Formats: sequence, structure tokens, C-alpha cells
Amino acid sequence: MPWPVRPGGPEDLPFLWEMLYEAACWRPGGPRPPWDELLAGSRLPRYLEDWGRADDTAVIAVDSADGHNIGAVWYRLFPANAPGYGFVDASTPEVAIGVAPGWRGRGVGGTLLDTLLGAAKSRGFDALILSVEPTNPAARLYERKGFVGLFVDEEGSRTMRAELSTVGARPGAVQTNDAQSWKTFGGTMTLNGQKVVLAYSGGLDTSVCVKWLEQQGAEPYALYLDLGQGEPADDVKAKALKIGAADAFVRDARAEFVEEYVAPAIKANALYGGKYPLFTALGRPLIAKKLVEVAREVGASHIAHGSTGKGNDQVRFDVTTASIAPDLTVVAPVRDWNMSRPEEMAYAEEHGIPVPVSRKSPYSVDENLFGRSIEAGPLEDPDHEPTEDVFALTAAPEEAPDEPEYVEVGFSEGLPVSLNDVGLPLVELVVELNRIVGAHGVGRIDMIEDRLVGIKSREIYECPAALTIIQAHKELETMTLTKDVLRFKATVEQRYAELTYDGLWFTPLKSALDAFVAETQKAVTGSVRLKLYKGSSTIVGRTAPKGLYSKDLATYDPNSTFDEAAAAGFIALWGLPARQWAGVHGGIEQESPAAK
Repeated sequence: MPWPVRPGGPEDLPFLWEMLYEAACWRPGGPRPPWDELLAGSRLPRYLEDWGRADDTAVIAVDSADGHNIGAVWYRLFPANAPGYGFVDASTPEVAIGVAPGWRGRGVGGTLLDTLLGAAKSRGFDALILSVEPTNPAARLYERKGFVGLFVDEEGSRTMRAELSTVGARPGAVQTNDAQSWKTFGGTMTLNGQKVVLAYSGGLDTSVCVKWLEQQGAEPYALYLDLGQGEPADDVKAKALKIGAADAFVRDARAEFVEEYVAPAIKANALYGGKYPLFTALGRPLIAKKLVEVAREVGASHIAHGSTGKGNDQVRFDVTTASIAPDLTVVAPVRDWNMSRPEEMAYAEEHGIPVPVSRKSPYSVDENLFGRSIEAGPLEDPDHEPTEDVFALTAAPEEAPDEPEYVEVGFSEGLPVSLNDVGLPLVELVVELNRIVGAHGVGRIDMIEDRLVGIKSREIYECPAALTIIQAHKELETMTLTKDVLRFKATVEQRYAELTYDGLWFTPLKSALDAFVAETQKAVTGSVRLKLYKGSSTIVGRTAPKGLYSKDLATYDPNSTFDEAAAAGFIALWGLPARQWAGVHGGIEQESPAAK
């Protein structure tokens, strides 16, 4: 997590020497070499020799509990052609960093580097360099912060460089020496006294975020959007207030969610990777939109979310906010504090934060009306078969009823409007279909997914209603749309799913695709009957008042209205290009090895 930091000065030189020693003794375990031995024949003395020149800059991390120093990072300029650094010009500062024993692996180094990058950038430097042994775990941190390896010297150390034009400093809270107030230092973000509206789910990440924002001096407001998660609203509000929220808002957005986000996705048969019906991705632009609305209500300058730096939701929240409210600043504490899930759990326990996660049940769950996702813990092993405790909406197929059940979904202009001949609003229809279909073990997805950030992830989804509706809708389209429309729409559907997944909901291309899809749905009215049995959903019937299927044309009965005599002329014209090619080039027999 980001730690309080302060500017360092000449009075901190003893601590900087101490941290330099810690950096030189990074290998865990075993006896530490004496300081004199480390200094002998090394470049270490140059890091702090004559410390305090005009361009020397240091940042000290402190423990928020008692204010004692826990780490430091600094840079300074060396003359061109300095020993060991002959390639460096005099305008490129060199970085060194050290973290006190017991504080490594807790995000201290990340906070320090983020702040230092901002300081260097604000002072007009173009780049920073540092030196690290390739086996030092800190090398991975430097890579995450934008440092790129240049070469390995004769001592085995890897020299790395960060171009500040392409490296952005992340938010870091900076505390002064003389007051418990927060201020801007080196271009970083200040949260003291700022109103921040947080997208609150009641889970581990966002519950920890409320407390963290409070500790940073912000005035946090929690917004819980009911998209059909099923958690009692009063419980969520009470939890947020207990943790430290200045106020908590609970808004019922189920109808808006299905009518303005789920409904267009149904018409587009939006399935990312051909499998995932995008229920989480569909909820994010709505949540971002509501965050902006509440920010306007309370006069907030920031909104926040609990997304990690590895997932897709960070992009969806940030891009959506930029699309509709570019004046607001987005804060992503989980992404910036670099805290592992076990560390988050420990933080929650330390601060008395009640969360439905334990070391025995380490899953991260996200749910709304249209589906449920489960990840983390043992599920990160793609070869691990999910146990039944993972699932909540679907029965185990082998435990499902021994008798099949039939369900009929009625559509009007591409949207489901009835279930078993009973008209229902879309919200109620989805809820009921989830119950019916899930009881038969239908709706489970286990897939390897290509995330927007470039990594593959193993995802478990439960979405009985979503998969059944899209299955039925696609079948009805085969009855009511022409072949060329179906083929072109398949291309549109793929791009539509990608835009939704990638957080580009409020974009011109998405709006243009919506217009095309809406035009195709004017005739997609009718009903589809499905047979549910032990994990399978099978189409067994379909009807459409404006269906293009004609039994009179398709039947092999002698009374068929299809003019078979016309087939010969059609074939002659259809095959004319192929016949012409063969006549000019001799046909495939002339090119075959047997003919030669």
C-alpha cells in the first residue's frame, strides 16, 4: 500500500547511509558483511558522498503509526565519465533505494519510487538510471515502474533506465516534517481534505479502500449500486459507515442495468471469447456513470474504485470516467499500493474490517443480476477442477433433477419478454430464468481469458439466464434474418463484445454498432423452446411470425413449392467462374502430381 512519505534533507544523511547498507545486503538470511567490507573497492561511497547539493533529492517513507523512518529513495547527479558510468551524461540522475528490515514486500519501495519519479519529472529531468543485480527481487519492482535494462557490467550489475516522458508517477501521499497535513510533493497526488466517492461492493478490496482513504486524510463516500447482487442494502451501508465512510449511498440500478446495458448486449449476442456474456463488464460503465452523479451531488473532486493493476475493471472505470467527466480525478488504491491478497486480509483483520473472505475461502466473487464470477485462490491453477463450494447459482449437473424440464422464452424485436407464455419485465425474467436453468446445472463456464492488459487468466463464471437467453436469441435470428445479415452481424458481435470488454462503452464506434444491431432486430420476434437436463440446454423448437423458414419450400414432400427444375440453370451460372478458370488453366488435374 502507499505509505506516508516526506522530503529528505541533509539531516537525514545517517538514515540514508543506513538504507544504503540495507540495499547492499538485500539477500535474505545468512551473516551480513561488515560495512567497511562493503565499502572497500566498491562504488557505494559515491552514492552519498558530498550529499546535499542542489539537485540531490531524497524521499523518506515513514510508518503512519508512529512516524519512524522505514525506507528511503534518492537520486543525485554524477559528473559525465564518472568511473563505471562513462556513458552517462551529467543530466541523468542515478537512483538508490533501501527499505528497513521487516518492511520489505509491503509496498514501501513502490511508494518511494512513484514519488521520486514524480519529483524528477516535475523538475524537468528526462530520465533516471539505477544499478541492480539481476537476481535482486527489487529488479522486478523497477521493471514494473518503467525501468528498462541497458546492459550488465563487469561486476554483474544490471544498469536500468526510465524515460520520464513515458513513465507516469502514481498517486502518493506526502507528509511534511512539521505537521500532520498532506501536500503535493514532486507532482504526486494529495488527498487531504478531498472528497472521494468510492465504488463500494462490501468485499475485501473496497472495504480496505474505505479505511485507506480515511487514513490518507480524504473524506470518503461509499456508493453501493444494487445490480442484483442480493446483499441487503442496510447491511452494506452500515458496514461502510462503520469502516469510516463519511456517508454511504445505496442506489437500486437493476432496471437501468438490464434495460440500457444488458438489453443491447442481448441483441448483439455479446460473448467475449465466444463464451463470456460480459455481465461484469456491462456493469462497470453504469457504476462509473453513477459515481460521477454522486460526485456532483456531494461536490467531490475524485472518484475511486477497488480494481487491481492486473485486471480489466481499472480500464473500464478510468476510461468511462474520462469519457463522461474528464474533470474528475480517478484514484485506484488497490492498483497503487501493490498489496497482495493475504496482506489485504491481514490489513482488514488489523483494522477490524468485516469481509466475507478467509484463508479457508480465498475466492474473489463479483455478482450481479446477469451472472457471477469467481476467481483467485486455487482457481489460479488452470488444471485445478473447481470444487462445488465455488458455485452458488448452479447445481452440480450430476445432482440435477433426473427428469428434463422444458422452458420457452418469448422475444419481441430481439428482447426476451415472456417465460413459458407469461409476460415478465426483463429484470424479473432474468431472475426467474436464473432459478429454473441453474437448478439443472446449466450456465457454468470455465475458460482461459485474454485480459486487456495482455495476460491470460483462468475465469469461472455462472450465468444460467444469460447463456440461455443468448442461445435462444441466436436461434431465433436464424429464423428471421437473411444469410448475409447473419454473417455480417457475427463480425459485429465479436467487435461489440471486445468494445464492451475493453471499457469502450461510451464511444462513437459502440454507438454506431448499436444502430446497426437495432436495425437487425425489427423482425426478431417469436419464441424458442429449450430442454434442460443435467448441465445441458438444447434447442428443441422455435416459432416466428415473420420467420423466413418456409416448410413448403424446405420439405421433400412431392407437394413442395420449390422449383427444382430451376436448379440446373442456377448451378450453371454459380459455377461459371470455376468452369472458366479450368478452361483457361487446364483444371486441377493438370496441376496434380499424378498428372505429371
